[in-house]
Amino acid sequence: LRPLAGTLRVAARDLVIVPLQPYFTEYVNALVSSGAVSADGRLRFAVPDRGAPRVTWKGRASIADFAAVTKEASSELLRWKSLAFEQVDFDSEPLTVDIGSIALASFYARVILSAEGRLNLRDVLVDRSAGEAPAAGAAALPSPAAEPAAAGAPPAVASAPPAPASAAPPRNLRVGGVQLTDGNIDFSDFFVKPNYSANLTGMNGQISQITPGQAGDLELRGRIDQTGSVQILGQVNPLADPLFLDLKADASDIDLPRLSPYSGKYVGYGIEKGKLSAKVDYKVENRQLTAENNIVLDQLTFGEKVESPDAIKLPVLFAVSLLKDRNGVIDVNLPISGSLDDPKFSVGGIVLRIISNLIVKVVTSPFTLLANLAGAGGAELSWIGFDPGRSTLDATALKKLEAVAKALNDRPGLKLDLAGRADPAADRDALRKLALERAVKTQKLKETVSGGSDSTAIDQLRIEPQEYEKYLALAWRAAKFDKPRNAIGLVRSQPRAEMERMMLAHIEAGDAELTRLASDRAQQAKDWLETTGKIPGERLFIAAPRIGGGGAAGADDGAPVARPAPGATPATAAPAAAPVSRVDLSLK
Repeated sequence: LRPLAGTLRVAARDLVIVPLQPYFTEYVNALVSSGAVSADGRLRFAVPDRGAPRVTWKGRASIADFAAVTKEASSELLRWKSLAFEQVDFDSEPLTVDIGSIALASFYARVILSAEGRLNLRDVLVDRSAGEAPAAGAAALPSPAAEPAAAGAPPAVASAPPAPASAAPPRNLRVGGVQLTDGNIDFSDFFVKPNYSANLTGMNGQISQITPGQAGDLELRGRIDQTGSVQILGQVNPLADPLFLDLKADASDIDLPRLSPYSGKYVGYGIEKGKLSAKVDYKVENRQLTAENNIVLDQLTFGEKVESPDAIKLPVLFAVSLLKDRNGVIDVNLPISGSLDDPKFSVGGIVLRIISNLIVKVVTSPFTLLANLAGAGGAELSWIGFDPGRSTLDATALKKLEAVAKALNDRPGLKLDLAGRADPAADRDALRKLALERAVKTQKLKETVSGGSDSTAIDQLRIEPQEYEKYLALAWRAAKFDKPRNAIGLVRSQPRAEMERMMLAHIEAGDAELTRLASDRAQQAKDWLETTGKIPGERLFIAAPRIGGGGAAGADDGAPVARPAPGATPATAAPAAAPVSRVDLSLK
């Protein structure tokens, strides 16, 4: 017959696939162990003298009880109870595919990421790009004996346009809907050491109608390792060129210890316990990815340190203490964006970089985080200032300590070091003036007590201007230093300014006094945090006092500073605006 043409009514039931394996075994790296094909419809074909043959099919087709294993190890790869294509309308010229619905039921897939970082499903189809062109043999169903003729395909076939020209889906393509029922995806990652595995079960969902110009509504739900749950909602269009998706996923109650191989490799610590919940929003449009990730880690507890060359070199444990609230919960948002055309783009790499940036931010500016927690945004909580010569807490200091206490109560994993400082100039001068003031007040206190009045704390006594010179003279005469005398040896009275000068010159205000002042300041702050702020004493540590803005006790300003303990914020990191008369706070 010229041209060859025909119409066939097809009604096939349970045609076993296994005997047909020789026809396709060289194209796939898998062996079909079971499966039966059924089809019901009308097949039309026409082979003209010139031009491409035309084939049409209207009807339905299904593959039931399918199972396939890997060629190498004969391990289970794919299986399903039923894969059905309903209301199929296919035409090869022009290429048109219209499928009323696709239903996949009771399916299983074994997904493996190899030690080389390659997914096993990518290798199911044999790579025949080395020049073997099966296209000639694919035009008809040859017998095994006819296969050698396919190798001698004419040059026109061999030089056909490569894959990129046909990579995009045909424009005349429609899928009315996809139904997934009772799915199971068994995943293993041999790329990380130790290996990771996850079992997704009870996968049920559906996708509404999809065409190259219309995204389908996606709804997918399942379980992770029998304890966690996952839900994915949104729109997706795998037929679009470029790809389009707009998805919101919600995962909850996922046991973190199962992710320990990843935390060991990339964070440097295994995970002892904890649960993960996440809400993510991913959108891909015009090959641009934008995503929001809300991650909640409940009771995250790291285990032993893992030596890994890929682990971030940052104080992770300290960052966790900063981020974990009083209920043991870490709640963070991680935005992601990038171009899919960027050869360096990878979602995993971006997530790791964002996590690293988050850790850097919190460990380098921990008091900014604490200020935000305490509702004191903008306040500098890394130091508490004092008036020169004083160790009493003023209103500004108390307000800062209140914010610190509130934040520490919300971050029970943090400990606080308090290092008092004294200014070798301002505090030394102020200490002398304060000692003079107290000496004058002591004389009034002696007079008051001798007169029968109640004793009053010296610092609370008030010296009236008209009585100041009287008590100054008494203090001057009582001071133990040589004084000017007259001809007969009696102490000669001096003007007020001279008495003050002489007393100030003989008042000791050396490093010992400055060190004591610095210690008193730290003690005052610690006592307030412990008694009023309700911070347990075992979380508060008084560090060695320091004289000057950068040295240790007994050293002048500019002396070397001892390094803080690993993971702690340096006590000397106060901003330039901080007074030297202060208490430095550092977290660990």
